[in-house]
Amino acid sequence: MSDNVIAVLLVEDHQLIVESLMNLAKQDPCIKIMGYCDNGLEVFDRVHEIKPDVLVLDISLSGMDGLEVCRLIKKTLPTTAIMMLTMHSGEQYVRKAMTNGALGYLVKDTANLEFCTAVRAVSRGKIYLGQGILDSVIDRIPKEPKPLEHVKKA
Repeated sequence: MSDNVIAVLLVEDHQLIVESLMNLAKQDPCIKIMGYCDNGLEVFDRVHEIKPDVLVLDISLSGMDGLEVCRLIKKTLPTTAIMMLTMHSGEQYVRKAMTNGALGYLVKDTANLEFCTAVRAVSRGKIYLGQGILDSVIDRIPKEPKPLEHVKKA
């Protein structure tokens, strides 16, 4: 996409969530939802076709869970930023997602408040942890050679 617009691909199996995210994105002229799919196997073709700036992944998907999709996508398209959007708020999920290459992690309960801010942050290569996710989880994630900038929650 252009420098001003962030191309997003959604991977979510609940139509109501997809529609809600599309409505949120419409409120932000910098975010454009390029498409969506509803299972973990379909995402590979879609992500290579669309080449989004940000991939928004649910964890609980049919075919292949979002944590494994995250790991595999980061190997094949390392420049695509990944943000998890899930009902799972446990630290083990957050750590696994971040270890697998996700930069953002939102819980669906608060997505309506943070979705656009989180997409913008991860598109710039910044870590974004949504409300309800302890900042201290960052300290327990294996470090990369270069430090990652963490965007504080609102």
